[in-house]
Amino acid sequence: MNHTERIHHVARQVGGLTREKARQAVELYLECVADELAHGEMIPLPSIGRVRVVIRKNSGRLLARFNGNRTEARDPGYRVQVSLRLTDELKARCHLHLDSTKPASTRIKAGEPEPDRTKPGLNPGSGNRKER
Repeated sequence: MNHTERIHHVARQVGGLTREKARQAVELYLECVADELAHGEMIPLPSIGRVRVVIRKNSGRLLARFNGNRTEARDPGYRVQVSLRLTDELKARCHLHLDSTKPASTRIKAGEPEPDRTKPGLNPGSGNRKER
């Protein structure tokens, strides 16, 4: 679903709301969220989770080369990172929609027995590799 389709969906969900009014409302909301994120605030997004943008100064040193013969030391810049904390409900919905052909996480909860993770023909170093 693209942005326009989402706007049409919102307009259909709220009675008496035109597509244009729905588009304006959604875009104003997203502009407000973007402004708050730019100021480093943690933003709760209903049904999704919490989002925060963090700006960190890089460490180390950089040597810039100009025209192949001159080098100059520079201070490293900044790194912009986004932190997204999903709600438990969204995590559960994501797990329900996982495609069975895509491997899921192989993490093990404390106290659970270690599963057999070897698959025939895929385990490197084992004698059960498929011949090509």
